[in-house]
Amino acid sequence: MAIMKYDLTIQYIKGEENKVADYLSREQFMVVNVKKDLMSDAFSEMDTEYSQPYDTEKFEKYLNEEEETQRTDKEERIKTLYGSRIYVLEVLKEHLLIRFYNHPILRNHMNLKKIEKKFKEIFYWPKMEKDMIQIQTSFDTCVRNKKQLTRLVKTKIRNLQIPLKSGYTLNADFMQIGKEYILVIVDEYSKFICASINKKQNRTRLKKDL
Repeated sequence: MAIMKYDLTIQYIKGEENKVADYLSREQFMVVNVKKDLMSDAFSEMDTEYSQPYDTEKFEKYLNEEEETQRTDKEERIKTLYGSRIYVLEVLKEHLLIRFYNHPILRNHMNLKKIEKKFKEIFYWPKMEKDMIQIQTSFDTCVRNKKQLTRLVKTKIRNLQIPLKSGYTLNADFMQIGKEYILVIVDEYSKFICASINKKQNRTRLKKDL
């Protein structure tokens, strides 16, 4: 009896009156379910990089009464000292930052300082700068702690020769769409592009098109 050494008063409470035990005995919690529903409602699955990263129309229906009074009449946005922007709830902001930071088109590989201005033009919540720094730090930590390749082959760094005229350097590659292959040829000097549709992908086809 490890608890006997402590000065405790043990009191029996019936099951229907013991709210804490009743809540902790549940397999699922309402708060977690609500947050999950919010996420799936506002943030759809990203099938491609062109998929819609978030649905701002879903944000507004979770605003409380105080936030409702701060919105403009013409736009479903909240008024701030910096203009009219979309107000983000506490439960959504972390997921929104991660989605925005990870999105290849929205972020475009920008660092925090460059993405901060772009993000603030669209969204708002109190003390958002602090949250943005925390998210940025967590991402940097993940990158630093990621396992790096240890068996790298040493290579010599060489500079590609700058083409002097059209036709001097051509870049060619095949891309497949269905059962057809598209050969794309780009002239390095003029940036002129030539494309041809082929049934096969081989050296003979490449020679003929060149």
